[in-house]
Amino acid sequence: MKDKCDTCNYRYDRELGYFLGAKYISYGLAVLQGVITFFILHFSFPSLSTFFEILMVILVMTILGRKNYKLSRVLYIHIFPW
Repeated sequence: MKDKCDTCNYRYDRELGYFLGAKYISYGLAVLQGVITFFILHFSFPSLSTFFEILMVILVMTILGRKNYKLSRVLYIHIFPW
């Protein structure tokens, strides 16, 4: 992640361990995305095997993992401002 905002020069780095709680937000986002993906696949394609559904859920969670990391930190900053 960047150290400072390009527009307002806001420093993203906080004290050591500040973003430890952001991992729970990231975990929640990953679970939500996995559940939504499973239900979409399960009800849209009823003949699809469970193994393929689980494989697709893992793939979606892996692809969106980097995005979740950054998004969870941004959400955590807005929940607990400086």
